[in-house]
Amino acid sequence: IDFIVNVTGVVEPRPDAAPALTGLWGSQRDITHTREMQRALQRRNEQLATLNRIGAAISTLQDLDGVLRVVLENLRAALPLDVFFVALFDEAGERLFFPMLYDSERFWYAPPLRLTPNEWLYPVISERRSLVQNRSREDVARRMTENTGLRVGNRDRVSASLIAAPLQVGARLIGLLSV
Repeated sequence: IDFIVNVTGVVEPRPDAAPALTGLWGSQRDITHTREMQRALQRRNEQLATLNRIGAAISTLQDLDGVLRVVLENLRAALPLDVFFVALFDEAGERLFFPMLYDSERFWYAPPLRLTPNEWLYPVISERRSLVQNRSREDVARRMTENTGLRVGNRDRVSASLIAAPLQVGARLIGLLSV
C-alpha cells in the first residue's frame, strides 16, 4: 500500500522565550490505485514499444526467416518465452509447415504435419480464432505418458500453457503463430 503523508506545523514566536509549537495537523492519501495504474501503463508502454520495434524491423527485412527471428527476439525481450512457432497453412493439403520453431532455448525442425480436427490447433485454422490453453500438472503428465496430440520442437516436455493466433493477409488465412 502506498500513501502520501503531509504534516504541517505552526510555530508561534514569543518575545521573551523560545518559539512554541502551537498547532500541528496532517493528512494522508492512499495512492495505491494510482501506483498500480502507473505500473500497468508502464507495462502497456513496453508492450507497444515491442510491437513498434517488430514493425520497424519487419518493414526493412526482405526474407521470412529474418522477419521471424526479429519477432522472436522482441517477444523474448518482452515475455518469459520458452516456446514460439509459426506454422504456415497449406489449404489444399491441409498441412502445417513450420518455418520457425523455437523451443527450450533452441531452434528445431519439424516436418509438415497434416492438421486433423482432433488437434488443439484445429480451431485456430478452421474457425480463425485465437486459443489459450492452460494445462494442469495432471494434464501435462498425462500428455507426456500418452504422447498424444500435436507435439513439435522439444518432445521431451509438454508446455503447460500456450497461446495461438491465426495469421491472415487480408481475408486469406495463411497460418498461425503460437507462444
